[in-house]
Amino acid sequence: MTFATVLGLEEADLEDVFDPDLYAKVLNQAFNLTGTNEATGQKLLDADTNTTRLVKKRKPISGCFHQRSRNLTTTPIRVAFHTS
Repeated sequence: MTFATVLGLEEADLEDVFDPDLYAKVLNQAFNLTGTNEATGQKLLDADTNTTRLVKKRKPISGCFHQRSRNLTTTPIRVAFHTS
């Protein structure tokens, strides 16, 4: 069984289990994205209509995000978020 089968999508992976708003919060906190670079669930959904995969949709959202992701090291990062 795959994530795509469970979610009823043509293509899916672990990140696609998350609600787009929650995934956006994780991205924002992990990469300290703010202002115009800040990801939102709607930006993710609108980013690339050729795919249902959130990880592929996040790529065009912010050049800042791409620059930061290229500079990552293998040092683990801790992501914490709170929901109301």
